[in-house]
Amino acid sequence: MTFHPEDIQNIVPVLKEASPRSVLAEEAMEAGRMSLRQQDKELGQELLLESLSLHEQIYGILHPEVARVYYALSTLYYGLDEKNAAVELARKAVIVSERTLGVDSAETVLSYLNLGLFEHATGNTTIALKYVRHALELWKIVYGVKHPDSITTINNAAVMLQSIKQYKDSRVWFEASLAICKTVSGENHVNTATLLFQLAQALALERDSKGAVAKMREAHRIFEKELGKENVNTKESNLWLEQLVRSAVNVETQARNIQTRKTIATSRAARVGGTRLQPQAAAAQSTAVAGANAEGQQAATAGPSQADKRNLDQLLKYINGEEEKRTTPKKKTANPKRRQGASASSS
Repeated sequence: MTFHPEDIQNIVPVLKEASPRSVLAEEAMEAGRMSLRQQDKELGQELLLESLSLHEQIYGILHPEVARVYYALSTLYYGLDEKNAAVELARKAVIVSERTLGVDSAETVLSYLNLGLFEHATGNTTIALKYVRHALELWKIVYGVKHPDSITTINNAAVMLQSIKQYKDSRVWFEASLAICKTVSGENHVNTATLLFQLAQALALERDSKGAVAKMREAHRIFEKELGKENVNTKESNLWLEQLVRSAVNVETQARNIQTRKTIATSRAARVGGTRLQPQAAAAQSTAVAGANAEGQQAATAGPSQADKRNLDQLLKYINGEEEKRTTPKKKTANPKRRQGASASSS
């Protein structure tokens, strides 16, 4: 069996109508496209605008055919690098599609996605992300979470987030896109390898070297297995893998050097804090302590009875260094008579 009951995600009715179509307006549109292919830009734009005017006159402004013309013209003008005109036409396509085809129509969702891409191209990435998120919500309601077409949309949103340097959110969107791709296409599909390649780049921007190397190695393995060694994607993934490995090695080396320096600085600080005094310093310190203890003992034994009895003038002279030197009395002879007798006997 080609299809199984679990393959059915949703049921969407197909409406058939027998509204008349303007051959003249369609021929003008086709002639304009042919002129653009032949590098005749001026004539091509005139024919495209003529086709739009015919559609509006024949069908009216609010008509599905007019919405489709707006959508086609916005794409053509974007290819001509006239981005502002493309944005204006894409907005009109969204408005007419919502009012004529419905909010949950596939064409309305595509118009929103188209408008989001054009807004991003003109530099309005924040507004573009709002349109893309709105389209994804409608897409999930109508077609489910794991629709294959949602992979490209989620991937585009991740690229937009990456362009405004929101690397963490970008990586989350890449992971969501990869998860759907693995479910839809398989683990070893080329599309899975492409998303692994982009996820590795996102991880590198987020400075996760190890994760980037792992994803890039897996992408290279799938490319080599499915496309061969000489394929452009295989060679590019191999080049990226070598660069990421070198970057991861450099990051690891720097981290180890920083850790080694911290360890050395910590050990030095510990040694300096626990260093003992040298012998000379210890001797000097013990001498100073002994002197201080002796002075304290002398002060304690002196007591109040040993107070200085000099008057104020004498203290001032002592302070100024003018104190008179005290004369020490000569020692008296202990026994003069005996000394005299001794001197007489000697004579």
